[in-house]
Amino acid sequence: MLEQKPSSELDLELLEHLATNAFGMKPKEIIQLNEGSFKANYKIMVPDGRCAVLKIAPRDDTLVMRYEKNMLYTEMSVMQKIKRHTDVPVPNVYYFDAAHTSCPADYMIMEYIDAPTYHALHSQMTKAECDHIEEQIGQVNHVINQITGHRYGYYGQERRQKATWHEAFSRMLEDILLDAKLFNAPLGLDETVFYHLLERDRTFFEDVTEPALVHWRLWERNCYIRQGQIVGITDWEHCIWADPLMEFGFRTGYCTKEFLVGYGKQVFTSREKRRMLWYDFYLSLTMVVEGYARNLPPSTKREAIWDLYCNYLEQLRTPVAK
Repeated sequence: MLEQKPSSELDLELLEHLATNAFGMKPKEIIQLNEGSFKANYKIMVPDGRCAVLKIAPRDDTLVMRYEKNMLYTEMSVMQKIKRHTDVPVPNVYYFDAAHTSCPADYMIMEYIDAPTYHALHSQMTKAECDHIEEQIGQVNHVINQITGHRYGYYGQERRQKATWHEAFSRMLEDILLDAKLFNAPLGLDETVFYHLLERDRTFFEDVTEPALVHWRLWERNCYIRQGQIVGITDWEHCIWADPLMEFGFRTGYCTKEFLVGYGKQVFTSREKRRMLWYDFYLSLTMVVEGYARNLPPSTKREAIWDLYCNYLEQLRTPVAK
């Protein structure tokens, strides 16, 4: 996603206090990380040899997009769920605190993954090596999607979840459009057009009858690799109870044959393809608004995202047979 400066950086004394509170001993060293996250992230070296990551969420008074609320709780809770129900490699959670007594924001301390990301290694890998990892990502993603829930919507926002996928996706779209107004992000059309298009395509969403756990950001930067194997998956904060086809691995321009082989799904109906187009559009819309929410300067990347948004929107405006 688009990057911004974290809004929750703290002084060293407080960071040492948080680490000591979690481990019962003063850390040997603390190093700021922040790899494109809007949270503040720190690497902690503990005297007993452990290495951990301290994540601090934006403070409650920080203006964030609606889908970004309660994200650290989501990450903590989902990682624990994944640990209990699957063999997907995720970091251990050492400590989580949302009381705001020691820290002015939610914070979590989790295991540090001592391995490079797929993104960092990709340019050095052969095609066969990349294909092997892509297939593993598909396999992992399929396992994640086997965890099911009872209602649809963002994992950490239970009160706003809905009984049907169309209702939940409508709420999610509404949230992004409200954020577009809040952050003065021009979208080129009156918001009623988006609602009309989604209502027209309601029947396609009605095919989804069971909420699956969707990671939504299972891309190269969140997969850690060692000796040709995935040894860690991170960034669980964006999880949604949703249609599995909303996963990033199914997105146009990123979906690979190897991912589909690993996932176990290589054929899609016209109705599934229509929903996948909506998910392409939703991701591009989210990224367009993020650029304004995070006050990012103009760039070729933002221009490319805008072009994708316009392209997907134009496709959605063309009705298809139901």
